[in-house]
Amino acid sequence: MKFTRRILKYFLRRDEGVTTVEYAVMLACIIVAAIAGILNAGDVQKALWFNTADKMTEITPKGPVL
Repeated sequence: MKFTRRILKYFLRRDEGVTTVEYAVMLACIIVAAIAGILNAGDVQKALWFNTADKMTEITPKGPVL
């Protein structure tokens, strides 16, 4: 536990702490973009499956098959 505190104190004392904030902001932007892309891909896949199901319904016979 002392080792963790010592590293944390060293990290907070350094002047490069501002770059850490910048990296955190960039990471947040990347995460938001990834989530948006995944959600969009999900919508595209859902539309593709529903379109395929509709086309299959159109080509199948409506009445009893003899």
